[in-house]
Amino acid sequence: MPMTSVMVLWQTIRDVFAGSGLTPEERNDPAVQAPLRETLAQSMRFSIVASPSSLLLFAGILWLAADVAFSVVALWVVACLTFLFGAHYRTFAPDADVNAPMWLRKVLFGQATGGLMWGLLPLVAMPEVPVWRAFLGALMLSVLAATTVFCSSVRSAFWAFVAPFIVLVAFGFWLNGGEIGLTYAGVFLYSVPFAAGLRRINCNGHERAAALALRNARLVDTLHEEQELLRLANQKLSFRADHDSLTGLLNRLGGLNRLEEALAAQLPEETTGLLFLDLDNFKVVNDSLGHGAGDELLKAVGGRVSTVLPKSASLARLGGDELTVVLPHLLCASEATEIAKSIRELFDEPFRVAGREIQAGISIGVATGNDDESGEDLLRFADVALYKAKENGRNRVEVFDSDLRASVDSRADDELELRSALRTGQIVAYVQPFVSLDTGAIVGGEALARWHHPDGLRVAGQFIELAEQANLVGDISLAVLEQITDSRIRSEVLANCAISVNVPPAAIARVMPSARSASGMLKGLLLEITENGTISDLDEAKELLSRARDAGAQIMFDDLGVGDSPLSLLTELPLDGIKIDRDFVWKIETSVAARSVVSAIVELARGMELWVVAEGVETGEQASLLRELGVRAAQGFLYSPAVPLAEFEAMVADEIPFPVVSVESRPAA
Repeated sequence: MPMTSVMVLWQTIRDVFAGSGLTPEERNDPAVQAPLRETLAQSMRFSIVASPSSLLLFAGILWLAADVAFSVVALWVVACLTFLFGAHYRTFAPDADVNAPMWLRKVLFGQATGGLMWGLLPLVAMPEVPVWRAFLGALMLSVLAATTVFCSSVRSAFWAFVAPFIVLVAFGFWLNGGEIGLTYAGVFLYSVPFAAGLRRINCNGHERAAALALRNARLVDTLHEEQELLRLANQKLSFRADHDSLTGLLNRLGGLNRLEEALAAQLPEETTGLLFLDLDNFKVVNDSLGHGAGDELLKAVGGRVSTVLPKSASLARLGGDELTVVLPHLLCASEATEIAKSIRELFDEPFRVAGREIQAGISIGVATGNDDESGEDLLRFADVALYKAKENGRNRVEVFDSDLRASVDSRADDELELRSALRTGQIVAYVQPFVSLDTGAIVGGEALARWHHPDGLRVAGQFIELAEQANLVGDISLAVLEQITDSRIRSEVLANCAISVNVPPAAIARVMPSARSASGMLKGLLLEITENGTISDLDEAKELLSRARDAGAQIMFDDLGVGDSPLSLLTELPLDGIKIDRDFVWKIETSVAARSVVSAIVELARGMELWVVAEGVETGEQASLLRELGVRAAQGFLYSPAVPLAEFEAMVADEIPFPVVSVESRPAA
């Protein structure tokens, strides 16, 4: 038991001197002081110090039982009631939180007045009977205890009451209390540090609670702020997910979602319209005025088109200069056509872009959907109508009708048939020989795709456009490349023969990973790339071709001079050879300009240490002129069409040269 008392005493002392653990900033924070003042106000309201009924009860007991003069008790009660109603209850006015200093001054005045009133009680109303003096002492101690408990949250308010109260009570009991008074005077003097310690402990608890409430409030505020920031961030991400960053319109995803929603909400008597818009000659604006002007034009187009759309319509940018308009809840298909015409008429007025006027045209494809068609179907139909508008002269509106639907269905069937042909091995590699113009010997060949169709053999020109539309060019190039590689592995004759494979620029990225994954697949092969499209991603083309050369392939530039890219492109790419396009070969007999171009290409190749092959040679005169101009190899029907691999292998194995056309025997021009 003594040990327990010591522990309690030690805990009390530690709590007294430990403090609340708050920083001065936290302690003086108005948000901390406000709940402390509120605690004080609420405590005073219910404490014995602020209880009129308790005051009247004690006054009545002293007057009736302790034989205290009525005038003294009445005077003291009036003073206390004045203190209560004049100081305490006015502090609960609505302006207490607004004007804290004024509030605190009122409290301190009230507390000091209360301390004086209660402290004067032993001086002016000390009972003659000793037992009532003991009662009065117990009453004074209860007042001190109540003040310590209820007024500890604000130190100045505590001392404003306790200081005058203790001094007057101790003096009153010492002066008028006799032996009991001396005892109580000592008790009250002893109670000063004790009450101060209890007040400190209680005050620490109040401060900690207030600070914890403040920190919790701040944490809640922070969480609310972070929640709001997260909500705004999610809102931005959601907006960016389905909106175009440049124009602020819906993007492809957002446009397709609106289209699917419109089709899903379509009533039996309604239809959904889709307009596919494409700016005419937009590339010219980018090339002549820069991409900044192109972006400005796209924004202006979006803003102008929006002015004639119904409120239910959704305008989206698919990419580049392509826009779509979703028109839900149409009563007839002609409504979509009329809106499309209104949009096209907007482009009769020029746009103000980059400080100058630009006359832009627009081609529009119109399609309307049934409830059994998906958004992708409707987009494809509108795209077909747009393609027709461009074919028919641009800057016009075309509608997807029954004739276009029939052509789409036919193309879809052809695409399925071509995909099936790839799976079943109907796409086979043929080879057209490269022939030395000096010796007539076969020095290599070009691999060409052929389709063994049930209706007969089809050359590449009959299905390459379909392959491009179906994004199957890479698959066809890869199929041919694999067949050539397999044949070279199995045949020593073909293993030592330079065979080229056409790899269109759009298919380079598709073919190269598969080619690199097969060990030795490219060794000794020639990869033919075309000028058209190469510059669309020159860096990627350079990287892929460099890797192909590292794997053992050689790179041949096909159709030089046919595209729009400059000759400086030859210095950018890792090349080994050049092919002269058949258009120059066919004109070489009659055109001095064609002969000059061929001669320039030969000189350019010689200076860059590239070998040259002429394609499309059909006459001896062409072969003779090419040889005279310095071309060393050629291919064409003069020598042989493209033949199956086995037949080409036999031609190479037989080593039978083709006739050589002598320069001397060539007729004079």
